[in-house]
Amino acid sequence: MIDVFVRMAAAPASADVVAESIRRSAGADFIAQQHQVVTLFGVPTVEHLAWALAAANRGGPDTVWQISVDGSALAAELCVSTAALQDDAAALLSSNGPQLRSAVAHLISVRSQGRDTASIRVPITIVASGDFDSDAMLAQLREAEGDVDNEPVEDELAA
Repeated sequence: MIDVFVRMAAAPASADVVAESIRRSAGADFIAQQHQVVTLFGVPTVEHLAWALAAANRGGPDTVWQISVDGSALAAELCVSTAALQDDAAALLSSNGPQLRSAVAHLISVRSQGRDTASIRVPITIVASGDFDSDAMLAQLREAEGDVDNEPVEDELAA
């Protein structure tokens, strides 16, 4: 579980930037939770929020990502392809859709009251793409192919 602090700002530094995000490190205290800070520019959308969260999870701690209107993400010397960012964002929306929609609805509500700045804390679950158990993944693939034999298959190359 990661706490995300989402805030709005009136105008970005660059015209085509829709969001900025950063994942803050917990430092030396391993008990402290990591958190992310996302700034949405202009009219906040769930898509822009998901892109910003996905970008922050791609880089190291304290890397500031700028998310463009086309869905690309750039940091100091890093770049994430639009396709990869959209895949990660789709996974985040799948597992955290209600929280993200609620956050954006809150920001829009505050803006409709005439206030230009607002923020909200959103706890989300991050599904890391690199944390899959390979045996479980192989079992799922075999099941999808119709191979429901639960006996382990010997790796011919390893033998």
